[in-house]
Amino acid sequence: MWGLIFLLAGLFVALGSTYMILTKKAINPKGLIMPGALLTVIFLGLAYGFLGVYWDDYAKDALTYVRQGAEEKIIVLKEYEVDQDFGRFSGPTEYIYITSQGEAFTTQTIFEVDLILGAEYKVHYLSKTNYLVGIERIN
Repeated sequence: MWGLIFLLAGLFVALGSTYMILTKKAINPKGLIMPGALLTVIFLGLAYGFLGVYWDDYAKDALTYVRQGAEEKIIVLKEYEVDQDFGRFSGPTEYIYITSQGEAFTTQTIFEVDLILGAEYKVHYLSKTNYLVGIERIN
């Protein structure tokens, strides 16, 4: 939430100061360059910090999913883990599917599929983050 607020503030300062400088509506256009650039860098830096290091991968995955859909792959399931946090401020429960090649797929969705270790499954996932959006067993 805070990351989005700082991102919008940084864009507002950058676009607003650029508009004021180019249209000469600022009282002192040359004096607006340094504070405008400094505030933009501060706000965008805070946005990057609050959004997290890998936020661009999540954004790219979302755009790829909307344009092309999820990627498909056939895997052999080696291990299945449930990562559950407890406490008042706990995060969501994550389900981790580990393949025989060592690749890990994560999701926060419970799929209605019987999991058998060593069986083949067709998975639908997002390529940048290996987020699982679907899994089905191959007979």
